[in-house]
Amino acid sequence: MSSLEQTLVFLIHAIKQFCFGFETLNDNADRYQDGSAAKAFYMSAIYNYLAVFYLLDKNKGDPVGGCFYGALKPHGLADILEPIRETLESPVGTTTFGEIVRIFRNKAIVHARYRDDDVDRIYAAADMADPAIAAEFHALLWQVYEQTRSLPVAMIRRCGLKLEDFGIREVDS
Repeated sequence: MSSLEQTLVFLIHAIKQFCFGFETLNDNADRYQDGSAAKAFYMSAIYNYLAVFYLLDKNKGDPVGGCFYGALKPHGLADILEPIRETLESPVGTTTFGEIVRIFRNKAIVHARYRDDDVDRIYAAADMADPAIAAEFHALLWQVYEQTRSLPVAMIRRCGLKLEDFGIREVDS
């Protein structure tokens, strides 16, 4: 297996994990109250995955950060992340979708000090109590999920490889 194929195997496996968590939360969302431990767990996992995939350790001049960019760039595939970059840079309130996810992940999940003011500052730029802003954030979350979910097929096809070699079947639409 080539280095490219190995990279794709690892990225696809990570995407499958992310999609599992996202889909599990969606399937069970009505069972959990807003603010419950269950919803918080899944949302924290989703934010963490998005940050790791696309937002952390962004170097000056790079369109996105994250491990996916670093893994795809040496293979000439980094441009496949352009639609995701656009979603991450979409405005929400006075900030961007990506900034909300990154800051929340960094301040409330990974490097938490467990203080209300940390969370309050994160959402000051995007008032999630405003139904329009909350709806926009929710739509962008779904959009980045769909874009991430479609990455395996796009990467494999772009490389001229076979979907079945990666355990992916062609689905009739």
